[in-house]
Amino acid sequence: MESLLRCWRAVEACSWGEAIQIEWEGHFGADATALRPYLRPTGAIAASYPCPDGTGDYCPRYVHFRNGVYDAVCGNVPNECERVRLKKTDLAVYALDAPAFLRPLVAAACERELLEPVALPGLEGLLPVGILARRAGRVLVVLATQEGFAHLGAVLHLRHSASADAVAVLVDRARAEIRTFDGVVGLPLGDPAEPRLWRALRLLWPESWAERAKRKEAIFEDVRLEIATAVEGHVVRLNGVELEDFRHSDIKLARLLVLAAARHRDSDVERGGWINKPTLQLTEKEKDLGELRRALVDTADKRVGLSEAERKALLQTSASRPGAVRLALHPRNIRLDESLRGLRLLGDRPAGSTELVPQVKASAKAMKMLAEARRLGAPLPANTAEMSIGGPPSRRAGGGTRAVKPMARPPR
Repeated sequence: MESLLRCWRAVEACSWGEAIQIEWEGHFGADATALRPYLRPTGAIAASYPCPDGTGDYCPRYVHFRNGVYDAVCGNVPNECERVRLKKTDLAVYALDAPAFLRPLVAAACERELLEPVALPGLEGLLPVGILARRAGRVLVVLATQEGFAHLGAVLHLRHSASADAVAVLVDRARAEIRTFDGVVGLPLGDPAEPRLWRALRLLWPESWAERAKRKEAIFEDVRLEIATAVEGHVVRLNGVELEDFRHSDIKLARLLVLAAARHRDSDVERGGWINKPTLQLTEKEKDLGELRRALVDTADKRVGLSEAERKALLQTSASRPGAVRLALHPRNIRLDESLRGLRLLGDRPAGSTELVPQVKASAKAMKMLAEARRLGAPLPANTAEMSIGGPPSRRAGGGTRAVKPMARPPR
């Protein structure tokens, strides 16, 4: 999303549609390399050439053609910049095919934000990105300048063209969320790396959003779970926020991995992802399940975007499925990082404890669950012994989790 936003801002800021290559590259800066394939020659030759400082009444430099030679000459007296000898190719005028330039960036944003692609031409100050398809409705996501968002008629035209139920407009440099009466919400972009589109659903359909934690066998479509590992501890993130209770607990991590692998593997969004409770190596009174639920809840970070009741509901049981449990997430929103192939068990013994027997039992349970998670597709070491407590540290470069390609997503 960052690249799309940056390039789109540059396109919108262009007051001209044609220029020589050095002007295009100066305008787009770091994105100039990506820009070049989308510059189309017009056949024209420029009559001026940019100045280094861009000041004076006669800037930019005029181009003179004499005896087969092109010179760019300052028109100010005295001259404020040097004469430059140029080739004809330096003065070739190009037009930018902006839709083609932005198309791959829009596709990448759709992939990241789990949006359906939409084939709509942009309007001035408005760039359609994709469709946020959810049970409550289909929401067209649009990037907008503040001036573009002010043209509500154009926004509604895009919504009608996309056959969407509502529009979420990500407004560049806006300060507050805005909800209009006709199914349009304006969201400040804030951090472009995390647009947090769930806010649009909350604003558009507040009743449906508020009842999620109460519905039987609900699916939290906009909650993301990532599980990884690093030398310093296990990593579990909910909507990008790390949950500390998993960092030094093998048993909690193993239980969550089984549930996540089962949910990720099963493409039946509504009815899939269930596993039998014995697979989770629970105690007789199932206190372990309560501990796992508390681990999902115990963070005060509001960036998660979920109430305590909603986080509790992520670990789901059902009266119609006695003895079964699942994560109430969409399979596509679960990421099991490749760093898990270097997983090492850390131990669940409390700090300062000298009790070894409970630790051995906990480790045996963790090993059984990790073997089941591997069977379900989690990227774990092939040899269970490699994960043993006190084993060699991970060989990952730098000792941290790697930003690698996640497991293949199941079909929608």
